[in-house]
Amino acid sequence: MKKMIICLSLFSATFMTACSSGEKQEEFLDEAQVPAAVKEAFATKYPTATDVKWEKETEDGKVEYEIGFKLDGKGKEAFFEENGSFVKEE
Repeated sequence: MKKMIICLSLFSATFMTACSSGEKQEEFLDEAQVPAAVKEAFATKYPTATDVKWEKETEDGKVEYEIGFKLDGKGKEAFFEENGSFVKEE
């Protein structure tokens, strides 16, 4: 019984460590907190966007900016890297 408890404890600790290492962090931002390169790239690609909401996502050390907005009355999301490079649109 003692060995079983020790094994379960080790398994649990290993599992928790593995799960937490790739954790995604999300942070809502004010426009002033967004890098200029991201704001400029977004404004160039979507000049008529309205209702813009900024979010910073970090996963495995990689930072990406998710921008939620409306374009022609439809909700959209665009993703940009910190340097302003466009990643994708959903």
